[in-house]
Amino acid sequence: MKPYIRYILPTLCTSIALLSSCSTSETEPEPATVDPRPIELMANPPDGCGAEVHTRGSGAGPIETWRNTPICLVYGASTQAYTKSWDATVTIFGNVDIQTTPSYPADNAPIHIAGYYPVAGSLEAGKAVTLNNNNTLIYTGLDGSDDLMISNEVTASSQNPFSGENRLTFTHLLTQLAFAVVSPEADMFPNAIAITGITVTSVDDNHPFSTTATIDITKTPAEAITMNGEAAGSLSAFSGTYTATKDNTVIGAVLLPPCLTEEDGYSVDATVTLSDSTEIPLDRIKAPFRQNTAYTVTLTFMGATIVPTVPMVVPWVPGTGLTLAQYDVFE
Repeated sequence: MKPYIRYILPTLCTSIALLSSCSTSETEPEPATVDPRPIELMANPPDGCGAEVHTRGSGAGPIETWRNTPICLVYGASTQAYTKSWDATVTIFGNVDIQTTPSYPADNAPIHIAGYYPVAGSLEAGKAVTLNNNNTLIYTGLDGSDDLMISNEVTASSQNPFSGENRLTFTHLLTQLAFAVVSPEADMFPNAIAITGITVTSVDDNHPFSTTATIDITKTPAEAITMNGEAAGSLSAFSGTYTATKDNTVIGAVLLPPCLTEEDGYSVDATVTLSDSTEIPLDRIKAPFRQNTAYTVTLTFMGATIVPTVPMVVPWVPGTGLTLAQYDVFE
């Protein structure tokens, strides 16, 4: 064999082997693609009382449960720096149904989420909410019937997803003043005069109710809300027709600015209007008016003329009734 052939043959063999190896790798199956992990999130009701929480809703009276409540979620890649938002609904048992069915970031990066309520779609005509830079809310047209809430921030990733312990918990930013009526002698006066209206006519000058509220979602509830628009006139707690019975019944409520500093709270004035156009003033209703807390003034009507007794305020916890310690509402 000629010398140069000795060198060609090994080279050809090596080349053939390499070609054979590449051909084999191309026919092998590709690695399986990992499907994105969908985000499954839960939300606690604002009062921490499970799915059957009772809370004042936007212009529509009480929300009987926390189910089917529309909320908005803001989210981002960094804590308290939200860049986008999702529309969502709190469904049965606090599950959050996000309309777009999003997934966790594929690179296992964390996602930070917070929520707020009410959303634009649940506000009455003449009211609006604007989300600026996904961090600041501006509500306009407020009239004391809107339950403004924000949640804490929760964080998770595809390898450390949200769980039952890592969930949104909503907090009322305002305080609630409800009015209950009762007539122990209702059976004796079947033609008793009915209540046609309960109105909060003035609020303490240091805690004016404004028709505009600015909310910074990145802050704690105590720091988040500022009521900084035109002062509202009167606030309607009840409008309709109701005749007091022996049952102590809450018939209306308003949501007021919370007292965040003064230990003694503040006072408001109200008026009860009867079906014969009589107006009964309730001056200087005083309570602590703490944020995320509700209070109830109980009006006890006696006799055919329906003269209320001195109203008392009790903190209200959903589902427990009016049974907690009472506060004298007059200074």
